[in-house]
Amino acid sequence: MQEKMLVNLTLLAVKEEFKTYKLTKCARQEQEILGNQNSAKKLFDYILKRTPNIYAVVTEETVKEKYRQISKSPQQKRQIEKLIEGGIKQLIGSDRSPQPTFLISCRR
Repeated sequence: MQEKMLVNLTLLAVKEEFKTYKLTKCARQEQEILGNQNSAKKLFDYILKRTPNIYAVVTEETVKEKYRQISKSPQQKRQIEKLIEGGIKQLIGSDRSPQPTFLISCRR
């Protein structure tokens, strides 16, 4: 019996769009930010907090098949792209200020 695992299919979509954006649409300053592992993690956090996440229980062999079934529409891909652009702007702005502006405060 194959072992099943819980997979965030949205994370796979974001990673795919992230790679596409990095390879095709990045300016030099953006490339430097995306090349920094800490900044890339912050950007992923920014995007995933603003995108509905889809999870599935799958086997290792069926991950790609399941991902293709829920493959993102052009509108959803554009939404992720806009979030990447917005997150990069936030990261560029946070270089000038002591606190990143996209972090959510739990204080009331």
